[in-house]
Amino acid sequence: MLVVDTSVAARWVIGTDDPVLSNESAIALTLLSRRLVAPDLLAAEFANVMWKKVRAREIGAKQAREAIAILPEIIDLIPIAELARRAMDISFDLDHPAYDCFFLASAEMLETVLVSADKRLLNRCGGTPYAQWIVGLTDRNDWRE
Repeated sequence: MLVVDTSVAARWVIGTDDPVLSNESAIALTLLSRRLVAPDLLAAEFANVMWKKVRAREIGAKQAREAIAILPEIIDLIPIAELARRAMDISFDLDHPAYDCFFLASAEMLETVLVSADKRLLNRCGGTPYAQWIVGLTDRNDWRE
């Protein structure tokens, strides 16, 4: 079981000509064979990413609607109310937005790792006790196992 954040979920939908992002998308797709979990905040963040991509004409509205519709079939969602206090504490510790800390709180609660492509969050956790709960999307090559 892995926790994933919006930076990973978005890569399932958004193709790109950029080789780095294309590689990240391919890696993110391999995670779909695993049991995935996220705070239900993911649905709101994911919908917002889809809106931005439609607005920028990078994807069509139909593709965005289909992606948001299947999200609950791909990921087990945890109610954020269960995570709010811990996410806030983590945000204070890291001096980082609480939104991202809900994903870290999920990983900690489930005793697993958060897989993220969010470089800012990864950097913020580096060298802290929270580093044990997060791994970069491209930091491992064994996601298929």
